Amino acid sequence: MFTLKLLSILLHYPDPEMLKALGQIRRAVGKDRFLGGAEKARLIGFVDSFKGPDLIELQERYSTLFDQGKALSLHMFEHVHGESRQRGQAMVDLLSLYEKSGFVLAASELPDYIPLFLEFASHQERHDAIVLLKDVLPVLNIIRKRLEERKSAYQAIFDALIALAGEVPQVSAPGQLDAPAAQALDTQWADEPVTFGGCDPTACGSCPAIKARQNCPRPPSSRGGNP
Repeated sequence: MFTLKLLSILLHYPDPEMLKALGQIRRAVGKDRFLGGAEKARLIGFVDSFKGPDLIELQERYSTLFDQGKALSLHMFEHVHGESRQRGQAMVDLLSLYEKSGFVLAASELPDYIPLFLEFASHQERHDAIVLLKDVLPVLNIIRKRLEERKSAYQAIFDALIALAGEVPQVSAPGQLDAPAAQALDTQWADEPVTFGGCDPTACGSCPAIKARQNCPRPPSSRGGNP
């Protein structure tokens, strides 16, 4: 499902290679057959937002959002297990799923890094990719809401992911998560556990997204990780 590959690229840390490919990415988004018109328009607007600032400014924008607190962490299990022991087992299980599917990590990035997970999902059949997205919807919705509160253009990526999973993004009411509350979450570095497919993360070491699919239809590429 090439749509997920595009979203994975856009969610990576900006680098010169990404900037050179913006034109191709923009055209690919416009031609995508799985995204709706509204999602395409928001994503194209997001791609266009890379044209003005220089690379350093784009990298600072990314780091400020995703690297300076856990409220917007791009590591899924941070939102599910926090610092609990279950997180380690979940990592092992997810890595095992990748390896059994022929997906070899070419970098030192943790397996629950969302851009890496999306690249893995992009190499699955459409049905399987959508099931994977549905399993991580609680995390996608949490991050989307926090990006919405910050009025970040990166929200467009999570709007698209949630729509691809067949859901409507949960729009926050005004003031539902105000800036002080969001900052407090960053300071506390503590998120409430999120269940995947009805799995209680306090009662098991992994989730259905990892345990239910041990066989994937075709081997994906090995690119992964944040520069």
